[in-house]
Amino acid sequence: MYIVALNLLFLICSIPVITIGASCTAMYTVLFRFVRNDEPDILKTFFKAFRENLKKASCIWAAMLAAAGTLAVNYYALYHMDGGWTEALRVFFNFIFIIWVMLWVYIFPAAAYYKNSVLGYFQFSVRVAIANLPVTAAIILIQAVMLLAILFFAQYMQMAVILLTCCVFSLPAYFSTGFLVKIFERFEDDDLN
Repeated sequence: MYIVALNLLFLICSIPVITIGASCTAMYTVLFRFVRNDEPDILKTFFKAFRENLKKASCIWAAMLAAAGTLAVNYYALYHMDGGWTEALRVFFNFIFIIWVMLWVYIFPAAAYYKNSVLGYFQFSVRVAIANLPVTAAIILIQAVMLLAILFFAQYMQMAVILLTCCVFSLPAYFSTGFLVKIFERFEDDDLN
C-alpha cells in the first residue's frame, strides 16, 4: 500500500506536466527514506520534498523534456529522409538517446539525495552512469521490463489498468532505489577519501 499511495501522489502532482520533475524527486525522497528503514509519513515527506525541489526539479525536467522533444523531431525527420548520411545520423541520435535514458535514471534520484546546482546534477548523473554501466543497464532493464509488462497486460486484462494506475512509476523506482542508495553511498565514501 505504501508503494501504491506513493504512486498515486506522484500521478496527482504530475497532472500539470511541468511538475513531473518535482513529483519524481519527491517520490525518490520518500523511497530513499523508506529503503533505509525509516518509514516516513508519506504525505508530509512527499509534499515537503515537492516544495523544496520544485524550482530545480522543474528546470531539470524542462531540460530533459526539451532534449526528448529535439530527439523526437530529429528521429521523425530522419525517418522521412533518404541518403547515405542518414544512417550515421541515426547512430548519433541513438547514442544521444542512450545518454538521455542514463540521465533519466540518475538525475531525479540525485536531486532527491544531494544538494547541488542544476548543472551539477547533470554532471554528476553522467559521471555516475558511466562509472556504473552494468548497474545502470540493470536499472534501465528493471524499469523497462516492469513498464512493458504492465502495458502488455493492460491490453488483455482489465485489472492491469488498475495495476498500471497503482504502481507503474513507484514500483520500478522502488526496485531501483536499492541500487541507487549503494551507488550514492559509494560516491560519498570516495569523496571523503
